[in-house]
Amino acid sequence: MENNTKKIERKYISEVKKHTSDNDTTYKIFVDKNEWKKQQERVFNKFKSKISVPGFRKNKVPDQILKKHINTKDVLANALNNISQLIHFEFMNSNELNDNHEIIDTMLTSIEEVTPDSLVLKYEFQNYPKIEIPTIEKLKIKYEEPVITDAEVEFEVDRILKKDWMFSSSKEPIKNGDIAFIDFTGYVDGKEFDGGSATNYELTVGSNSFIPGFEKQLIGLKEGEEKEINVKFPEDYFEESLKNKPATFKIKIKEIKSIKKPEINDEYIKSLNLPNVKNKDDLNKYARKLILDRAELQLKDKTINDITEKFYEQSKFSYLPSRLLEKERNRLKYEYEKRAKSFNIDVKDIYSSQLGLKNEKEVEEFLDKSSKRNISIILIIQQLIEQNKIEITEKDLDSFYEKMSKLYSDTKEQIKEFFTKNNNLDMVETSIKHQKLFDHFLDVIKNKESK
Repeated sequence: MENNTKKIERKYISEVKKHTSDNDTTYKIFVDKNEWKKQQERVFNKFKSKISVPGFRKNKVPDQILKKHINTKDVLANALNNISQLIHFEFMNSNELNDNHEIIDTMLTSIEEVTPDSLVLKYEFQNYPKIEIPTIEKLKIKYEEPVITDAEVEFEVDRILKKDWMFSSSKEPIKNGDIAFIDFTGYVDGKEFDGGSATNYELTVGSNSFIPGFEKQLIGLKEGEEKEINVKFPEDYFEESLKNKPATFKIKIKEIKSIKKPEINDEYIKSLNLPNVKNKDDLNKYARKLILDRAELQLKDKTINDITEKFYEQSKFSYLPSRLLEKERNRLKYEYEKRAKSFNIDVKDIYSSQLGLKNEKEVEEFLDKSSKRNISIILIIQQLIEQNKIEITEKDLDSFYEKMSKLYSDTKEQIKEFFTKNNNLDMVETSIKHQKLFDHFLDVIKNKESK
């Protein structure tokens, strides 16, 4: 997409001097002397109209007399306040700035010099760091196509047909496919943990919807029986504080329901009204395709996470911009505070219960580490997008709006108008570039695996 930033002619800036070091770029902005004088005159005249001097009629006091009653510092301060926004707009849209792609837009501004004859401002930017990033081929990422078993297909078929199942209470031991209603309480390090307890919970045994190993240990139990189940949370568990943690669940079987399934014949299968499904073979193919689509999506997400992590681990930075780190750190704090407020609890409870952080020192270390990781990944991906010449076409945008319109049942025009009105077009373009970048990497990995 073209950069449509409009360059404007200078009016308030007479000269810009640039100084660049390894990590910083500083611009000294010399304000046009005539414009600076005009601003002071406007302020002086405004003050002038409000001052009365004994022996003189209003608005007839000579300027030389008035200057003794008007503080020069007040004139300069007000004139600076009036002209600073004009200077900022002019500089931020200038050729000097727009042609410099090495600087980060987070900046510091200060006054270098302010006198009745001269105004010099200073804009300080941090430069993008130099990053040594390995090629995608050197990351040694594997992409193994999903393998779908017959057992998985059978379970998926059951899921499709479940609406027609008949359920009845059973006094027999639990077997795969039964529905168990259980009470359970989970313990980690000997203590109950948030979200680890429930009563009369409905669980289809064999659905693999619980922690690995949990459902298997229910098989053979009867109604009314109690048991302690020992499991281990997986490494990729969504809750940070529970990853890789061993856990014990005390469970009680409240009720067991067995299932009576309908007879599966061609007539019944046709009544399901599934696309291109007319018999049992078609149904199995349809189920296999559903599983494969889900598995490929999960594998794609996992591979993208692996790629991102490898780039982060193996890239080398000349430095990390402190202002970006501070900005990200503040964003993280705000997000956790907002989450705590939504649950009407203290933010310390969020840090302790959800993140396992025991004290202020651990919280600070976590925020530092997280902000460093997040900013590093953002900068790596930005450089990778440039290196791989990832561009956005009108077709890409049209495809994005098409997908969003189907998701939200709005027209493409309405979706586009929404993002435009909310100034989110940059976010849209960034999202598309990220997607195209990782699609490219996935293609490289798949091609490598196939050779």
